[in-house]
Amino acid sequence: MAAGLKSKVSASTSVLIVAAILLVLNLISVNVFSRADLTDNDIYSLSDASKELMRGLADRVVAKCFFTEDLPPPYNQNARYLKDQLAEYRAYSGGRLQFEFIDPALAGKEEEAQSYRIPPVQVNAYESDRLEIKKVYMGLVFLHEDKNEVLPVVQTTAGLEYEITRAIKKVTQTATPRIGYITGHGEPEPNQNLKSVSQALSREYDLEPINLAQLQQIPADLSAVLVVSPKSRFSDWELYLLDRYIAGGGRVGMFLDRYDCDLQNNSATEIASGLEDLIRTYGVSVNSDLVLDARSSRITVQQQSGYFKVQNMIEFRFFPLITGFDEENIIVKGLDALTFTFVSSLDTTVAVPPAVERDVFARTSEMAATESGQIDLNPFRRFTRADFDRKYVPLAATLRGEFPSYFDGKPVPQYTGPDSTFNPSALPAVAKSPDTRMVVVGDGDFVDDRNLGSEASLVFFMNAIDWLSQDEGLISIRSKRINVRPLAEVSDGTKAVTKYLNILGMPLLVIVFGVANWQIRRSAKKRHV
Repeated sequence: MAAGLKSKVSASTSVLIVAAILLVLNLISVNVFSRADLTDNDIYSLSDASKELMRGLADRVVAKCFFTEDLPPPYNQNARYLKDQLAEYRAYSGGRLQFEFIDPALAGKEEEAQSYRIPPVQVNAYESDRLEIKKVYMGLVFLHEDKNEVLPVVQTTAGLEYEITRAIKKVTQTATPRIGYITGHGEPEPNQNLKSVSQALSREYDLEPINLAQLQQIPADLSAVLVVSPKSRFSDWELYLLDRYIAGGGRVGMFLDRYDCDLQNNSATEIASGLEDLIRTYGVSVNSDLVLDARSSRITVQQQSGYFKVQNMIEFRFFPLITGFDEENIIVKGLDALTFTFVSSLDTTVAVPPAVERDVFARTSEMAATESGQIDLNPFRRFTRADFDRKYVPLAATLRGEFPSYFDGKPVPQYTGPDSTFNPSALPAVAKSPDTRMVVVGDGDFVDDRNLGSEASLVFFMNAIDWLSQDEGLISIRSKRINVRPLAEVSDGTKAVTKYLNILGMPLLVIVFGVANWQIRRSAKKRHV
């Protein structure tokens, strides 16, 4: 009996010890998080930027997740993924991020959810072998002091880390950065042709239109100024204001088109904005040409087939598919491919000033070409391999350092604004800037809503602006899931061989296997005779 009692006590003690160990491990896991992520780009782990943001939280942030219980597939997986990710955020925040999941219908909090602009949505659900329409909630709001940032509907986990980090950053920052965009030269309007870009920008920045002709100076407190696809020439006064803004340490993104292209009318009209001479002083310029590439994106064209018109997808050489990136440049880090539309090459023969560092971070493939003057944009135009006589043509570059002033030693241009009492000659001369940044891309209309064909283009544009404003934390997160892996370019002969191997290879293997099996069985029968 004593031995039995001792055995029972020993077993009970072992159970208690195991339970205590599990309890301690669970308590530790609340604040210590570890994960082995073997996926490409670590898509299931928090980026360093997210971890740093959470470690730097000074005050408590609350996430209220308004999610209906028992969501139908696949939305139930999204809710589970969100819980796991928020738990990881909480662990890195040291508990300063708190979150709760609320079923608005069961908790009587539908009005509260809708007050945060979280709407009910209808989803399909199969229940009892019937398709039903259910009203569900799948949104969350981050609260900090008197601020809130809402993710109204979480329908996919793609890009969820970026959305969460962006929201937490926005509610905890003291002021929203301001971005200026130049107007008055035929640039696309943010609320008309740049709606996608405008919506993405306005989530992180305040946008401010800048009409240079009416100004005495560009506000120095702007995080960056964007010049996107101007169609007419800048006056000397406008160039002077841009140069003075840069000389004061301002950061500028130059997204310039050298041709105004109309594919419908097969026309390409040269654009001379005057900015080419300005940026040449800083160490690069944009050539008056259009770039073609054997590796290109497809466009939809209409063709006549008998009495009918049919839509076909064809490769358009003036829309190069860019995969030649500088992997060390954070703007394109994580991007696999990017499409430019009617892009011009950069002139990298320009002398780079001593205190400026130039980095060309996007180039064409090894089979490219450039054309200028009268350019034939016919999408059915035929090309041969010999037509692509250039390789690795530069298309985008960053400049960083102390830029010399374009107007150093030159007379001050005539002021064109409304204030007749303003004397621009009284402004102090500036020979060069402090350390600042610039992005130059030989394409501006790739972000136009009519041309914005992929998420990668928008991500590239947003990354460039974040780099200009020196807010690089979100770049690595935004690029995580942008994976486009085009097939390597091969010769027509290789394509034909591959095609017929796919068509005939498997039947031939079956035949060969059958004949071999027949011969083996036939030989075995002969041996037994």
